[in-house]
Amino acid sequence: MTSNVRGVRESIVALRKIDPQLRKQFNRRANDIARPIVLEARRRYTQVPLSGMARTWAPRGRALFPFTVSKARSGVRVKVDTSKRLNRGPARPVGIVAVKQTNAAAVIFDMAGKATDNNLSRNLSARFGEPSRVMWPAAESQLPEVQRQMVELTNQVERFVQAELAKVR
Repeated sequence: MTSNVRGVRESIVALRKIDPQLRKQFNRRANDIARPIVLEARRRYTQVPLSGMARTWAPRGRALFPFTVSKARSGVRVKVDTSKRLNRGPARPVGIVAVKQTNAAAVIFDMAGKATDNNLSRNLSARFGEPSRVMWPAAESQLPEVQRQMVELTNQVERFVQAELAKVR
């Protein structure tokens, strides 16, 4: 499920040029609106999924594990981003507000088995279901209300930007 409102990115970029403080308020409000998804995702991290995930594992020096519940919970964050790099092709919408997991071990737990089939992904799928195990189910449970509030917020921003642009003309 996605919500696609055209012109939002441009309006938010314009908002920053018109009134930087109002843009900061937009970011805070977007964070508040997305908070139910963040809280639900954090609530779903309750235990170390597999005993081996509690051990340190750093292939080629990149630390992926250990998995800890506290780090998995604190890794769930809201990101407001209007950069063009998010748009990967003409058919893909530009993401403005995203709830992301920033902890590597939690991402592996959530998505292992999506692209590859190995022992880890088979064990996680057997015990916790198919990917996405945390983030998408958390989002789905809160999405209707979050989408409604986001559309209201973006409509307010667009009306403000249009009014400011009309003053300039």
